[in-house]
Amino acid sequence: MLKFLRPVLYIALSCLIISCEKPECDGIDARFAEEFEKQLQTIKLSQRNKEGLIEPLAHAHLYMSAVTGIESGITNLEFPLYQRRMDFKRDVAQWERWFDENGCLMTLEKADSLYRAYGKRPVNCIFR
Repeated sequence: MLKFLRPVLYIALSCLIISCEKPECDGIDARFAEEFEKQLQTIKLSQRNKEGLIEPLAHAHLYMSAVTGIESGITNLEFPLYQRRMDFKRDVAQWERWFDENGCLMTLEKADSLYRAYGKRPVNCIFR
């Protein structure tokens, strides 16, 4: 009886593991992809030039943190530039990896909802 159950359990567990794999992507919401890239480019350009308008830059950091769940490495929302280049590179790499792995599961509507909910957190809870 045990000899019979072992292959059955193995097949059942294999099917369970396969069914828990990440769902296939039917395509990325173009509006979300455009907004994500816009916010990421705002951060990249401001870091490269060490300048930029504070409000759009702060918005970009809040947006990326809210949508991805990966907190920005900046320490001050009033002057949202990275103090260390490696923090900037780490954040960008994590956000890009997040998009590659999860972008097809997100829509612009979901992202906007996350951003609105995230903005209601106290400011001292937002950044590391």
